[in-house]
Amino acid sequence: MKLRHTLIVTLVIISFTFVGCGKDQASVNIVEPIVLPGGGSEVVTAQNTFGLKLFKELLQQDQDDGNKLISPLSIHMDFCMAYNGASGKTKDEMGRALEVADVPVSLLNSVNNTLINGLPAVDPQVAIHVANSIWYRNTGAQPLPGFIQSIADDYKAQIAGLDFNDPATLKKINSWVSEKTKRKIDKIIDKIDSDDIMYLVNAVYFKGRWKMKFDGKQTKNRAFYKAGNLAVQTPFMTQTAALRYAGNQSMQIVELPYGSGSYSMYIILPGQDLTPESLVSSFDENILKNTLASLDSTVITVYLPKWKSTYEIKDMKPLLWSLGMEEAFSAGNADFSQMYDPGVGAYISKALHKTFIAVDEEGTEAAAVTSIGMTTTSTGMLVMDINRPFLYLIAERQTGSVLFLGEVNDPSK
Repeated sequence: MKLRHTLIVTLVIISFTFVGCGKDQASVNIVEPIVLPGGGSEVVTAQNTFGLKLFKELLQQDQDDGNKLISPLSIHMDFCMAYNGASGKTKDEMGRALEVADVPVSLLNSVNNTLINGLPAVDPQVAIHVANSIWYRNTGAQPLPGFIQSIADDYKAQIAGLDFNDPATLKKINSWVSEKTKRKIDKIIDKIDSDDIMYLVNAVYFKGRWKMKFDGKQTKNRAFYKAGNLAVQTPFMTQTAALRYAGNQSMQIVELPYGSGSYSMYIILPGQDLTPESLVSSFDENILKNTLASLDSTVITVYLPKWKSTYEIKDMKPLLWSLGMEEAFSAGNADFSQMYDPGVGAYISKALHKTFIAVDEEGTEAAAVTSIGMTTTSTGMLVMDINRPFLYLIAERQTGSVLFLGEVNDPSK
């Protein structure tokens, strides 16, 4: 019997903790600006476009009324690493799906390297750490040195060849994940199967502070209206402040910045007659970018529910197929000859995504894991009452990189 080999490529967006302080919501204090290489903004745009397209597909394919959350940065960077190993039609399809078909791989890697190095330095009140690692089986089929070196150099990955038959290897990888996620994600691997040959793991840890935290004494239970106008009672935070805001009949958007303002959460509340799904279906990356750029500082009272939720996409393949990434999942047709020798016949067999978020008076904590498995063969005060299903995203303002994109249908869950 021919042995089936599996490569698991895992990306972990680790714990985001935002703690609140400060009153001035308008100013932004960037200590070390992120200087993208020439053409680099196209890569960030590609990341956000891909994330928005994937989120639209998710809302179409998963119509459960629960809360949903993905990390565009996590998923895109994960597939960028796998993209380094692709050739031929497989590379073409992946490039189109990832929106980077016209971007040289060297530029793609350079931008990711710049984000890995630059994101931690942008905001003095935000601590962010990006870590990558490669763990591969030290016997049998070996990854090509050029692929390993590229990921090591451009993604600053820690490289280790280990005995995958030794139980200590599983503990070592999961301990690394637990450490980098501050134990928000205790483990990513349940067991190492005999056909697993590699794990690629990316971890990001973020800790910051709201520019102005919500006063816990003002938090009170209020009604949140789910789909069908079904009311549930849940704690709402509130604050009145000068915030960047825009509103029309279709939606209201408010920016809630963290730290010195380089990172923000944007709450997008659809109009009374719209659902998050119908609103996001009308978005593309340019519309979203221009809408966020149009926000003006306005004194506004915001009511925001506290929420804490987890979300899991157990099989991302249908979503990625919808974006045109098919051959990469096809046994016998996929071409990852830049990752492994062509005779190995590597192809993507599975792709998973898990997320966690908690939002309260002090700030926000969030985590995400992406795993790719590869097998061989009034007239006065404005009021924004966020009391019905809404969208939100967390982004770095200078580059526009979207870290998280989500929908809240029931904050009481």
